[in-house]
Amino acid sequence: MKKITVYGKPQCPNCDKVKTWLSEHGIQFDYYDVTLDAAALNRIKVEGYQQLPVVSINDFEDSFSGFNPARLVRLTWEGN
Repeated sequence: MKKITVYGKPQCPNCDKVKTWLSEHGIQFDYYDVTLDAAALNRIKVEGYQQLPVVSINDFEDSFSGFNPARLVRLTWEGN
């Protein structure tokens, strides 16, 4: 099973879209609010991201930012 982690912040429409999409498709994920978790914010910066949300698969083995339905669908194809 893949470990999915979403890094986001409150009042972020794309963050909400990603969380909703994952929930509606039965994909379990961890969520970190980068406005409250300095370590989470630092992690996405180290990975080179400047846009939220960031979706990490297996601790940044693969990752992407933004609401990207095509990438989200791939999570269901590849198993979670």
